[in-house]
Amino acid sequence: MNFSIALFYIAIHLIGITFGEWPPPDFIYYSCGSSAGDSTYLNNLDSVLHSINSSSVTSGFYNFSSGQDLSTANGIGLCQGNLESGACHSCLVNSTKKLKELCVDRKEAIGWYENCMLRYSDKSISYNRRNAPDYCYNLHNITRDLDHAEFYKTLYKLMKNLRGKAAGRSSKFANGRMRYANNVTIHGLVQCTPDLSVQQCKECLDNVLGVFICFLGKAGAKAATPSCNVRYEITVSSPPNSPNSTNSPNSPNSPNSPNSGWKTKLIVITASFAGAILLGVCCIYYRRRKLREGREAKETKENYQEVELLDWTGETLADQQDLPFIPLAVIRTATQQFAKQNKLGQGGFGPVYKGTLVDGKEIAVKRLSENSCQGMKEFKAEVKSIARLQHRNLVRLLGFCMEGKEMLLVYDYMPNGSLEAILFDSTSEAQLNWKMRHKIIKGIARGLLYLHEDSRLKIIHRDLKSSNVLLDDKLNPRISDFGMARIFHSNQSEDNTKRVIGTFGYMAPEYASQGTISVKSDVFSFGVLLLEIISGKKTSRFHLSQHGESLLTFAWKLWSNNHALELMDPLVEQTYVENDVLRCIHIALLCVQEDPAYRPTMSSVVFMLENDMALLPESTEPAFFLGRRNVPPDAPQIVPKNASSSINEITFSAVNPR
Repeated sequence: MNFSIALFYIAIHLIGITFGEWPPPDFIYYSCGSSAGDSTYLNNLDSVLHSINSSSVTSGFYNFSSGQDLSTANGIGLCQGNLESGACHSCLVNSTKKLKELCVDRKEAIGWYENCMLRYSDKSISYNRRNAPDYCYNLHNITRDLDHAEFYKTLYKLMKNLRGKAAGRSSKFANGRMRYANNVTIHGLVQCTPDLSVQQCKECLDNVLGVFICFLGKAGAKAATPSCNVRYEITVSSPPNSPNSTNSPNSPNSPNSPNSGWKTKLIVITASFAGAILLGVCCIYYRRRKLREGREAKETKENYQEVELLDWTGETLADQQDLPFIPLAVIRTATQQFAKQNKLGQGGFGPVYKGTLVDGKEIAVKRLSENSCQGMKEFKAEVKSIARLQHRNLVRLLGFCMEGKEMLLVYDYMPNGSLEAILFDSTSEAQLNWKMRHKIIKGIARGLLYLHEDSRLKIIHRDLKSSNVLLDDKLNPRISDFGMARIFHSNQSEDNTKRVIGTFGYMAPEYASQGTISVKSDVFSFGVLLLEIISGKKTSRFHLSQHGESLLTFAWKLWSNNHALELMDPLVEQTYVENDVLRCIHIALLCVQEDPAYRPTMSSVVFMLENDMALLPESTEPAFFLGRRNVPPDAPQIVPKNASSSINEITFSAVNPR
């Protein structure tokens, strides 16, 4: 076997000596833009093309940019999804050479080989579906008498099936086959660039499939646009006893033919020797390839088994939601390789990084920690729930990435951070006057109402707190962190769990003690959060500093003694509206009633907040389940050493005093 390998490499070496470096083959189709680039742009373009040549990316999709502003050069390369990584890289390297030769000094160009496509432009080309330029080429005519109407009916059925599969996969690639007749099989392939969303991919493939007119009467064809492509071929197997069979005794090439002589024997011996050498080389290559594919398939299978994106209907998320897959290379570039200076914080899921895409859009990236079991569960829950939600008071999930061991969620970046960071920080709290706080309260209430009643899914957040409310550039609130969310059926009112998760001080008593979950669990959390916004005091810190008296206890005592305004944060004394403050305190006390039946729904809460004339029910003593303890005034305050989590995954929030 080693001898066979040596002969193979000698042959390759001799070919290289004889012929030198082969020029890139011709494109099947290419197109050049009309605008010429200046020297700055062309230098950036050279950098992009060099990155493709030297890149070690093995996903089959290359996405590079270089430069700034109007001189930015953007390039993408796409290989056929089942192409081996080495062949893919070679195809794209040839593309960079050929496209530069054909489109000298052009700002924009695209070229297609049989198995890859390269495109570059001075405009942003990621996440944008493009239908032009397009091309369609076909192979030889169908030589058999086929029923064309039935044939194309079968072909279209195959392609539509592959379309749905490809759009729902992160690779945006699918291939398969369908039998048309006993001896005729149609093989199909569809592919989009992986940066497209599910809906964008489907629309692109629909557009390409609409040009099937160029396939008529052909045994195979391919059609493509810059964003997607489709291809098919047919195979025809001859019947065993066909006269075309090479085993026919009457064949002139048959071993039993009287014309066979010493020349034939010599050819057979030579061919056999060469075949043995070639077979040995092929066996080695095939075995190594299978071992590598086996390792990759095992890793991918384990990865996807851990994060099977199924919701309670049993359908895949990608089939239902327009959720883009964002390549890892794009995220790495945006976050400067997850640089420390871009780290925004750390949660149960893992670290969060700030990033900037090539078009200038700012993003926040959650990166699953390799050691985070809780993060894996949060990843599944977050994608299942928030991916299909669209509301101005919910943080927006822009896309996700699953490549190798990396699992990432990409969100809109919120420049003002969390409500907790502003509300309980002495240097920034002053910007939250009463008007702004009232606006934030209403926004959070609308967001919860959407989750409970108005969204496609009925979602219980289970961890509503100040740190999970983010603020955009105009201080509009956005509810975030759906890693602990629970999805209910539309007619489901409550559920029970043995796994109690949430944050100490915000959990409803029936949930903390019995594991009972309902929309009223979130209502209780909202009531606690409302008292925090009014008072400017954090429930956990207040509990530790008031000798066993919780924020809820303190608020109730002031309310029942007609001193409710003393609860108000002194920083809003110059801006508050008395009726609004009293009304909000009243609503908060209604939300934290011990019996869930006495708590209002979020639709009632929103109505009471937005209608000053609406009568409010009388509030009773709130739940003290989470706060009651008797501590002597001089007793030391004890804070858990690990203040981030505890048994039953209940989170403690320890905040330094102002």
